[in-house]
Amino acid sequence: MSLENEPKEEPRIRTELGSSKTYTSSKDKYENLNSSASSLFFCGALVIVALILKHTGILNIPLTPLTEAVLALMALASIAGGFISKKQAKEAKEMISTEDHAREEQISWFTEKFTADMIDQAIIKIDGELPMEIRSFKRMEWISSLLVEHFNLSNEAYVDDLTEEIYEKVFQE
Repeated sequence: MSLENEPKEEPRIRTELGSSKTYTSSKDKYENLNSSASSLFFCGALVIVALILKHTGILNIPLTPLTEAVLALMALASIAGGFISKKQAKEAKEMISTEDHAREEQISWFTEKFTADMIDQAIIKIDGELPMEIRSFKRMEWISSLLVEHFNLSNEAYVDDLTEEIYEKVFQE
């Protein structure tokens, strides 16, 4: 059984010390940024309301004019940060469907083209019989290598996340 897209050589192991990047999808980015924006708006508004209540005499808090100015600037900075986060959330939201579609296309391509047996045969052809722990690692390398080569993927964290999802679909089902 010959695989037309089989890697020509053993995949290189990526070992970067200190590299603990994790992939964050656009959907997760959107949710995080939207939540941050809400928190920043709330905190900024709360400080402004407290300052207004102090100046109307409803709230009696002894603050120096310098402290009031600093609090007002912090509140404005918080609200400005909320607007920035909201804008970034909107950009992330626009990317969700594109990213999801591309990911599904990549998973479909791989799972339609390769089976667990095909992958194992390719690994045995390169490395011979291996213990299960090492074979699992080689499978991940092989899947990752094909994805990078076929789709020209450069985001290592994305490739790792996609590889894990494909591995589960191919070998756990």
